[in-house]
Amino acid sequence: MLRAEPDTKYVVYPSWAELSYKWADLPRLLANPLESGYLDPTKGWWALGYPDTIAPCSFIDGPFGGGIVVADHVPRMWMPALILQKEANLCRAEGQVVSSDKLPCWVGYLEPYDDPLLNALEGKQRTRNYLCSATLENIEAEPESHYWVIAYEGKSEPDGLGDLPTWARCFELEVSRAESISQPLRQETSDWFRNPKQSFAWYTVRNYKPLVGYCYALVVYLALHLRKIAGRRMRSMHMLASIERKPNIRKFWPRR
Repeated sequence: MLRAEPDTKYVVYPSWAELSYKWADLPRLLANPLESGYLDPTKGWWALGYPDTIAPCSFIDGPFGGGIVVADHVPRMWMPALILQKEANLCRAEGQVVSSDKLPCWVGYLEPYDDPLLNALEGKQRTRNYLCSATLENIEAEPESHYWVIAYEGKSEPDGLGDLPTWARCFELEVSRAESISQPLRQETSDWFRNPKQSFAWYTVRNYKPLVGYCYALVVYLALHLRKIAGRRMRSMHMLASIERKPNIRKFWPRR
């Protein structure tokens, strides 16, 4: 079972994000936000409710740029978020549509601001964001199994899909196409993947850490990267496993 991580925040910095605060700079910037150059050090941040100490962050490098920021015991007023939100929305991962108190983790991503009027005034090109829904799904039929399911439009596989196992090895995961799906699991998930315009590729995942936030954050990072490579045909990515608190999200939008 993947254990819940209610006290850990994961923030995905997409591989395609173009921000002035580069991924390589984040360890320095987030460790001391008031000396980052992005915040006014003379402002009364403590009076606004921000703690006088900054919880340390760790960083998972992505193989294609960007990566994942990991912060434990994050307070409600988290000063590093002020830097991350200077040029991007800090969004909860797509597909998290159930009540937040039922979710076993907090995983989000940075969506660079796209303001056409501001871009025109500053002479900049429009920001290109490659967003993709990614969900986490508890399964009962195979409590020891862990799957990824990729939903894409059409019958032929989109670009990048065949490279997914290689990409996963960068995170020390063993991923392979599922040779078959058991009848009990097929029956349990029969209402989740019903869109007649979409095809669904199943992958078996091994050698993973039993932490739901960590595993889900990797899925979000890969889904956002695959969306750029595959284009609009890439529709969504889903993590299926035995998960503490038993979240189920896909069943709320089976034809999306």
